[in-house]
Amino acid sequence: MSNVNSNDRSLQSTKQMLDELDALMDRMLALPVNDMENAPAFPQEVVPEQALAETMTLLQTPMPAPLLDLPMHPIVNPPHRPMAAPEVVLPPVPSPAPLTNDVAPPSLQPEIDTLLASVPAPSTPTGALAIYLPLLWINQAFDGCTLMLGDSGAKLRSQAGRSVLAFFGVVLLGASVTWFLKDWLGWQW
Repeated sequence: MSNVNSNDRSLQSTKQMLDELDALMDRMLALPVNDMENAPAFPQEVVPEQALAETMTLLQTPMPAPLLDLPMHPIVNPPHRPMAAPEVVLPPVPSPAPLTNDVAPPSLQPEIDTLLASVPAPSTPTGALAIYLPLLWINQAFDGCTLMLGDSGAKLRSQAGRSVLAFFGVVLLGASVTWFLKDWLGWQW
């Protein structure tokens, strides 16, 4: 119920404002309109000449007397003479210490060298290397073949690419063994 009353009041106030605006527009349209050509000229104020001169004159500041008495000489540029810069002797710039891979301070380096000399070099059995040579040759052949593929070959040579190829190789090897067993044992699918 209260919503209906508030809506009615707002509608009544809006209607009242629109009616007042309409009445104001009617009064404005009822006013006579005069053309500017037929209208009488505006009266002009008569200003005495002295007051007009005071308002229109710019105040000029007189030049100081000593400046007026000086003779005027043209400005002449002096002849161009290049100036020699004074020679300054700078001390030599110290060069930084050369970069090295030494991690230990130089005072400990002889002790570390003697310790490293006492550690034997790891020995690798030569027979074990001969077993892996065919795998090394296959790997080098694979790298050489994928060089021709450009960016795609670089992706195949990466660790992730080799892992994907190995996974699919194992899957296909398993599928081929399964197919062989199916044919050999006479399984029917």
